[in-house]
Amino acid sequence: MLINLLKRNLGSDFYVHEDIEEEQYKIRVYRKTKNDISQDVYVELQYNEEQSNYQLLLMERDKEFSRGSFMTKSDGVFALALYAEAILGSEKYDLQTQRQILKIDPQDTSLLSNLISSKVGSQYFSIFQNKRKVINLARVTGENDLYNIFYLTPNLEKVNLVSNREAPSAFLVLYNFSEDLKNFTELCNKWKVDVQPDMNTEERVRRLFLGK
Repeated sequence: MLINLLKRNLGSDFYVHEDIEEEQYKIRVYRKTKNDISQDVYVELQYNEEQSNYQLLLMERDKEFSRGSFMTKSDGVFALALYAEAILGSEKYDLQTQRQILKIDPQDTSLLSNLISSKVGSQYFSIFQNKRKVINLARVTGENDLYNIFYLTPNLEKVNLVSNREAPSAFLVLYNFSEDLKNFTELCNKWKVDVQPDMNTEERVRRLFLGK
């Protein structure tokens, strides 16, 4: 069952509650801290009978924010799991690497590239060369020390992450989002052992994971 797969893949840091009612089916994911369950912020998937789809929701202190809809329960649970990891999971950034990046000379993008490649992997980012499905760093036209960071979709849509940011702060943003993309890819691959989201669903969830 998908609910058992959800519990297994999320692990002991999360609490999964399945609510089966006559009118509405819901799955909620909460963050666990030791033996406590944090209920201020959680992620919910609910079946919308009128529209015959599954709604992904972010719940913050009794406020509801829609994060998209999915036609199948399988796609909805896949999105719920990865979005829960993004919103409720612990950060994966390496503090020592972040400190090293903040010491890099604003013009030394070669050192930046080598460092992120060794810590994250060269397949997750690109510097000064636009590439699909990775985090890109580009100089602002006419500005040597200002940078834009963006994600480029398979359809060449540019999704801005940060604009007009000075180095080395911009370099840190590149590292953080590259780490996020790596984390998404690893989690996605784990889920794809058991479910088969189509390319459109996977791309939508990737952008949710990146906060866009």
